[in-house]
Amino acid sequence: MKKLLLLLALSTQLMFSQEYSFETLNLQFDTPMDIEFMRQDSTEQMILAERGGDVYVCDLIDNQWTKRTTPIISVNSSTYFERGLTSLAVSGNNDIIITYSLEEDEYNNEVGSSSRLTVNRVSRFEIDILNNTSQPEVILLEIPSIAANHQGLALVEKDGYIFVSIGDGAGGNYQQQAVDDGLIDQANADVFSLMRPQTLHNNPFGKIMRINTADGSSPIDNPFYEGDGNNWN
Repeated sequence: MKKLLLLLALSTQLMFSQEYSFETLNLQFDTPMDIEFMRQDSTEQMILAERGGDVYVCDLIDNQWTKRTTPIISVNSSTYFERGLTSLAVSGNNDIIITYSLEEDEYNNEVGSSSRLTVNRVSRFEIDILNNTSQPEVILLEIPSIAANHQGLALVEKDGYIFVSIGDGAGGNYQQQAVDDGLIDQANADVFSLMRPQTLHNNPFGKIMRINTADGSSPIDNPFYEGDGNNWN
């Protein structure tokens, strides 16, 4: 017990011995969700994602951050309940990777259905930071959003791999529609909601996915790799 108290005391001392500074930025954003920094050609940019689907670049000019007038990336993202563009990362070669929930009407137009079901995407964009432009979206991963909450969707990118968390799908209000649309199989839909994270095979919910940054494929050294195809593991 004494050792535990000593460790806690040392940890607290180390935590509060760090020096931090706070800066208020005079910038306007609509529901900012995530922020990353990028350095290119001795200049530094701040990349900020809005929940509605826009990603902006901010430049450091005369020690002041300045937001560019137009987004470098814009996707049609749902903001229903807990859905939205929730996370971004910058890859080793300065591509921008985002996670977002596709807007429901756009999803329904693609598949010819009508419900609150949609998909959560992980997408990569090659960008031209100087000209504030991006190449067409490369969709790396799509996970059915079988409920309006418990999306998860936080990501990091390191050494050519993307790690993305997927929520457990809550009550799964729209999972039968996901079966009808061919996104999941009936066996997946029949799994009780609280058991989804504990069910490893053919079930993406309540997991951390590891995929290749280049094309979204599953690395063969993933611990539960099962070969090509719709491999959630």
